[in-house]
Amino acid sequence: MTSRHAEGHGPMHGASAVDIALTRKFLLDYPREAALKIEAMAVAEAAATLAMQPVYALLSMWRYLLPSVAADILDALPEEHIRPLMAELPPQDTVRMLGQLEESRRMQLLAILNEPVRKEFAERHIPVGRFGEPEELACLAVFLASPIAGYISGSVIPVDGGLRRYTF
Repeated sequence: MTSRHAEGHGPMHGASAVDIALTRKFLLDYPREAALKIEAMAVAEAAATLAMQPVYALLSMWRYLLPSVAADILDALPEEHIRPLMAELPPQDTVRMLGQLEESRRMQLLAILNEPVRKEFAERHIPVGRFGEPEELACLAVFLASPIAGYISGSVIPVDGGLRRYTF
């Protein structure tokens, strides 16, 4: 983004979010600006506008949305648009968005992905090749709450099947 765009002289100058209607060219060429426009819209309006866009255009700007805004929009999108979007989103973005939702809605959205898609997603993105089970996290929680873990403090222990990949 150039300073010219920041001053309001770019392709968005003088146009409302609805005027721009977030065309796929705009989404692909200016994903950060598109995300800002989406965040400024009412959730229902943003969801209706985004539902008209192809998945590849949405993916170009989705990572620039605040996770809470993305979650609200995802929650408002019609089901037929959620399935392809969730199947294509990078796993980190999916986890961030779904983490903002209530448990019941999160499970509803995950259920939209049929089993073959879920399995393929897990095999492709999660090193252990599957989604975790609640019991696996519960075991860690019980251990951390026990006297045996009394000397552990201020630690981050990922329970993600290797999904998070560190560069250090």
